[in-house]
Amino acid sequence: MLYVVRLVNAYLGGAIAVRDSGGVEYKLAVFADAVVEDFAFAGDHLCVLISRKGGIALLDLHRREVVARARLSFQPEGIVVSPDGGRAVAWAAKPGRIGVVDLPSLTEALTFNLAERSADGGYNLVHRTAEELQKQRLRLVDLPYVDAPLCQMRFSKRLRPAFRADGRVVMPIEYNERGPDFVWEHSDGKPLSSSFFQWTVGIAELDLDAARIDFRPFRNVMEQISQCHFEVRAISPDGRLAVLHSASPIASPAKDRPEGGALARVFGRRGTERSWAYGLELWDIAGKQPIRKGVTTFHAFRDDGIMHPTSARLTPADAETLWPEIDLVMPGLLAVLSGRRAEWQTSAQKRAEDAYFVPRETAATRPAFRPGFGRVADPLLFGPVMRQLLEVQPGTPQEIPWADLSNRQKWFLSHFIRGWGFHARTPVMAVVWTSDPDRVVVLGRNGIVREISFAQGPGVAFEVRDPPHPSHGFDWSRQDAQLIPLGNRSFAVDYYSARFEFDLPESTDFGFHNLEGTRQLPIRVITDHQQYAKESASADRLTRAIRPGYITIDGRAPAQIVVGLEKLAPELRANFDEIVVDNRWAPALFHRGKPIEEMEFCDILVRDGSQAARTALETLLLAWLERTSGTVQPVWHPDDETPTMGPVALALVQLCDPVPDVVMTFFSRRDPDHDNWTPEAWQALALSPYRLAQPELLALRMRLALQDISTGNIGPDLFALYNLDQDRKKLRADLSQVETYAHVVAAQMRGQWPDLASAGNSRGAFLLERIVGAMDLTAPAEAALVAALRGQLPHADSPV
Repeated sequence: MLYVVRLVNAYLGGAIAVRDSGGVEYKLAVFADAVVEDFAFAGDHLCVLISRKGGIALLDLHRREVVARARLSFQPEGIVVSPDGGRAVAWAAKPGRIGVVDLPSLTEALTFNLAERSADGGYNLVHRTAEELQKQRLRLVDLPYVDAPLCQMRFSKRLRPAFRADGRVVMPIEYNERGPDFVWEHSDGKPLSSSFFQWTVGIAELDLDAARIDFRPFRNVMEQISQCHFEVRAISPDGRLAVLHSASPIASPAKDRPEGGALARVFGRRGTERSWAYGLELWDIAGKQPIRKGVTTFHAFRDDGIMHPTSARLTPADAETLWPEIDLVMPGLLAVLSGRRAEWQTSAQKRAEDAYFVPRETAATRPAFRPGFGRVADPLLFGPVMRQLLEVQPGTPQEIPWADLSNRQKWFLSHFIRGWGFHARTPVMAVVWTSDPDRVVVLGRNGIVREISFAQGPGVAFEVRDPPHPSHGFDWSRQDAQLIPLGNRSFAVDYYSARFEFDLPESTDFGFHNLEGTRQLPIRVITDHQQYAKESASADRLTRAIRPGYITIDGRAPAQIVVGLEKLAPELRANFDEIVVDNRWAPALFHRGKPIEEMEFCDILVRDGSQAARTALETLLLAWLERTSGTVQPVWHPDDETPTMGPVALALVQLCDPVPDVVMTFFSRRDPDHDNWTPEAWQALALSPYRLAQPELLALRMRLALQDISTGNIGPDLFALYNLDQDRKKLRADLSQVETYAHVVAAQMRGQWPDLASAGNSRGAFLLERIVGAMDLTAPAEAALVAALRGQLPHADSPV
């Protein structure tokens, strides 16, 4: 590999770091408006990247420049390039969507989002817009995943597809259907039901030229949550093999060892304990029917190696209190699984189980009855329970005779299956292929990395730790890491905000004896959390320089700021999507490389007070309103508190008499649920009583107060904010103002919520009752205002 590329995502954009074969590294800004989502090499020195907002870019790594940029019609999650470098496939996982991009022009030649059954029974790749589906009275989210005239596609997220030599693309698929029902709680004696998720896992073969897709499902597995833990984990570079981890533990040929501890107590005997291990399966996916070629153990199942699935952990004393309920349920469950259900139904053990559970399940008491076996996934309980089940049912949950189980047994198994999904996934965080089609490298959530040979078994287990610095913040249980092959048995791990590299030693030592013991494997820390913060700041500077809206001015004087805003307004109109990064407002005026951001240039222009200042701010706000639409615009400054153009709007309130219409339009689109900045900023304006009394400002202040009250985040006192306490005093002093204030309140309610006057509008009734309920009816003016408001809003006349 000539170059190593890693992402250096900024807070407001996307950049990369590129290291050549000589170890020299440089950084390059790629996307101004979103972070880099994924990349793929398109030859020795070309790289194609996608952004979280659907941007796509082609880079020449040797010349250190972006060759071309474009935008896809959707937001992809990954990209892969054909072996000849002629085209790329970008995809989104859920719901599945595919874009075929011609390189190097970056033209999105084909786009598919559905599979349509053809006359021969197969499926064509098609694209249907929401409008086209609506005409057929269909919704995308309601379409099934399989065996229908029109199907959704659902791919495994973040697992890279592969191009085959014939040009077909192989992509992993997964979808779920409703499985068996079970009772998950008893509340007031009433059973509350839920259901399992029955997952189908496999691959899809895509013929892009013929626009065809062939589905090849080959695994069914039951899960208790809406996530599949046993999906395809890796596809070989040639697209002919796939790796999955086994859906059930497999017997290890390691020596038996004496039973003891909790296991002896559960079984009630001593003897030898059968050894179990997690397994990896190798599948041949080249034919029409995938075939399992082999399975190998790769990590021993040990009670002391099980990770906690939740933050709530049992103590040994706590676990002992839960065993009685487990001991009552297990005999019946084992009897059903071993074909002795009829015998069990008449047994003393069945009567003892019912004597304990039935009164609790039918009791009309609170809290709802939830038996302690809901904690069976805890490491202190899971291992012994799993071994008992494996003695009679070594297969997957799919093979359990669900129809023969009682609700209580399904309830118990739902917790066990949820735990097994988590525990089985723990040792397999990432899988990558080596140059040998028989071998893969596996990184586990326990920080263990090892090479696996499907013919010879597991290799030596290494702990990826840096001995001089044992902790770089790598909490393996928190989230998945990416394992990236760098060539020559070198690998990189991207984990949250950190990255390290290591070299995996050559070894011929493979076999089941490697399931015990680990060795230290030194790592090279490329970035830790502190370095990540510095690199993010550096990337922010790089992406800022390529972002539209980067306006350079000659000084900080008002006249020069006006010139800058006159340049920024047309940029905002022309490049809104690039200027607004996700939901962040990024542009600023720059003088000598330092930003003059919205609050600062507004303060300068308010102090200036010239007509040119007013015109420049109004033009900028008008450009913003033209490029935004709807009633709420959730776009914020990087502090996530200041609404974009909020300072500009308030600056216009200070500068303009009368206040321009664009200000009222802007605040009508305010997001009061998020915006806590405006109430405090308004108080800081310190407007004169003369200005506050102007009709347009009274209307604006009422509009803002109504918005805040409607969220429920503040109290219902209409006169609490926006200097309206002075209006309360004025109203109480002059009863003739009642109709004027009632008219203003009603007009602003109708203006903010146009459907308010419709009969039965609950929001209007609720808001009005909150407002009038907070008024002091002992004050004649406020009592009169309540009556006037009910007259102005005849359909909002009863509480909801």
